[in-house]
Amino acid sequence: MRAIYGPPLRRIEPQIRYDPHPVRSFTLRPSQSAFSLGAAAHVDENGFRATPGRDRAQPDAIVFALGDSFTFGMGVDDEETWPAILQQWLDTRHSHVRVINGGTISYGVFQEMNLLQEHAPDIHPDVVIHALYWNDYQSAHPPNPKTPSVLRPNGLFVWEPDEAPGFSIRRFFAEHSMIATAVWNSFSRLDRDASEISDPRSYGAAYRKLVSGDLASETWRPVAEFYDQLVPVGNSLGFTTFVVIMPVVDIVSQPDPTNHPYPRLMRQLLEERHISYLDCFAVWQRSHAGTGLFLPQGPDAHLDATGYHLLVEALENALLADRVVASHLHL
Repeated sequence: MRAIYGPPLRRIEPQIRYDPHPVRSFTLRPSQSAFSLGAAAHVDENGFRATPGRDRAQPDAIVFALGDSFTFGMGVDDEETWPAILQQWLDTRHSHVRVINGGTISYGVFQEMNLLQEHAPDIHPDVVIHALYWNDYQSAHPPNPKTPSVLRPNGLFVWEPDEAPGFSIRRFFAEHSMIATAVWNSFSRLDRDASEISDPRSYGAAYRKLVSGDLASETWRPVAEFYDQLVPVGNSLGFTTFVVIMPVVDIVSQPDPTNHPYPRLMRQLLEERHISYLDCFAVWQRSHAGTGLFLPQGPDAHLDATGYHLLVEALENALLADRVVASHLHL
């Protein structure tokens, strides 16, 4: 089982913490050293995850990586996130470009736009790379102030397991047995299937419709509106936009993922707005990577470190080929 799937994910305390935010409900707590599942994660004084590299106190250009948990790098170490790998590549080219990881777990297009508008006037990014994941459309509006907080008093999400001191048999097997992990994922899938029957608007129901290609095209209106707003923001603040269409594990495993309705619609949406992009579904198809570069966390899984390396290898070529981006970054 481990030879096929890799070792189970471990959860090491303390996990990454969040603080309340008056507009987007929550934000990363600044100046913390913690873990994302079992991976070391450090957040700087500005509330951004660290991107290790050589000193760039006075960079010639700045890349701001915008996105959710796929940009934050849930489950991988600081140097294994795609913004950090991109930083390493830029360092090898002796370029004086700084990459800032603005990814935050569970953010959608509303929170991402608000985060950018809050920090961009001070950061002055030259290029904003938005990593688009399928579920970004689900957080498209300001949180309802009457809705209960998604944070516990200790800064963990309410849907995360709370810190439990002492030994736990369930946690031990979840972190050490791939067989137990596979069984747990199977029961989790059954539980999601049951929730879809009782609540067709649930996250699991939306994911299943996405994979089967049954999500209505109207679903992506918040994403279109996000890019309609992002382009003029970039024009006013002086940055150019580039998009990475992140892969979905249960779509890249299909025979022809690039012709799945989701990546096809996203490509059309971006091309209509003349936004340059990298389609990771095509990258995965060309590389025959399949599902082997995702963390063993069941459906809707995140990329592992090797998956992010594959992504950045393709991103490097795409950035060099884009004349506008390359000129902004002095490549």
